[in-house]
Amino acid sequence: CDLYVLGCIDSNFVEFNPLANAGDGSCSEFALATDLGTLSCGVEYATTGYISQSYGFGNSLYNTFTLEDSANVAFSVSQGYNPYLYLFDGNGDFINSDYANTYNTLEHTEILAPGDYTAVITSDNAGTFSTLEQYYQNMQTNSQSSGNNFNLSILAWDGECEITSYSACTDSLAFNYQALATEDDGSCEL
Repeated sequence: CDLYVLGCIDSNFVEFNPLANAGDGSCSEFALATDLGTLSCGVEYATTGYISQSYGFGNSLYNTFTLEDSANVAFSVSQGYNPYLYLFDGNGDFINSDYANTYNTLEHTEILAPGDYTAVITSDNAGTFSTLEQYYQNMQTNSQSSGNNFNLSILAWDGECEITSYSACTDSLAFNYQALATEDDGSCEL
């Protein structure tokens, strides 16, 4: 006899239930995350997001990605104010968090196994959570600074891959600044 736990099985949605093993159609039309796809060697994704609300799901930026192989993964968050990064695995379990040591730049590196992940960015310290679901629930009443744009770059590499250069905007005052860039490509937007 198979035991089914019904619920929303897609971690990109508000109703995600990490215990569910069978979908019941309860995922809403409101997807939380920007899906960054599968990361492999090299800079695979750079995105910009806007935190529009002080409360609720709009007070954080949710970015999902998949790793096919174990990798060192470097996260760079720039712009905004006091960026915080929360990292959760594909089951919604907390992995680690970090915050900007300087006014608007956060650099964090993590060794990750193959699998699915969610990187959450917010403007202030949101607290300590064991799961992504606890984070979602807390954000309903935990006020965060709003009106901030954040740039996120993710760089994944492993022992077989050496990254020697990455061209992007290197001006830290630009809206599209990429802290992981090794050379400027002329794309800076001031």
